[in-house]
Amino acid sequence: MNMNNSKWNFGVFALIAVVFMVVFSCEEESSFLSGTEELQSLQNRGILTETPKKTPRKGPYISGKGALLLGGLNGITQEFSFFAQTDPFGAVTGDFESRGAGQDGLIRGAIDCMNVLSDGKTVILTIVITEVAGETFIDGTKVEVGHKIWIKVQDNASAGNSEGDKMTEFYNFHTCAISCTEDMDTKLSLIQNGTIELNR
Repeated sequence: MNMNNSKWNFGVFALIAVVFMVVFSCEEESSFLSGTEELQSLQNRGILTETPKKTPRKGPYISGKGALLLGGLNGITQEFSFFAQTDPFGAVTGDFESRGAGQDGLIRGAIDCMNVLSDGKTVILTIVITEVAGETFIDGTKVEVGHKIWIKVQDNASAGNSEGDKMTEFYNFHTCAISCTEDMDTKLSLIQNGTIELNR
């Protein structure tokens, strides 16, 4: 009988010890707040007024307007204007328009790619043509909606260079894809009556 009482007492003691450990463990765990709960606690006590937010950094943007003297065409110029920007997530948007001086041809497009080269002043742009009025020929090919134009521009004034802003002639890619990540060895010529401005 004494033996049974001893076993019963030991069992009760062991059960109490287990319950105590579980309760203590739960209390200890509940003393730690989750990240969200702690943030809410700080806000409730007036220590933190609002949830901190990370503001994505905006990318570069570029604008230009002027005219480019076309080589070998007896002084004919190609007027242009454009604007492109990169949003905080890397997407590029922009508009492009060009008209040959004294000509009926007008082209408009959406800039879909912008690549600032390592010199910090030269930018490659690609433009998807969205509107064509009249006739415009580039590289002997008539420009049509859906064609992609490749150009390279250079902002020398903002870079502290006394040399004027420059631009290449337009290159029309109508049968193959082209990206602004592809750099071609092309001649940059001074633009007339305008400026190109790059902001990084």
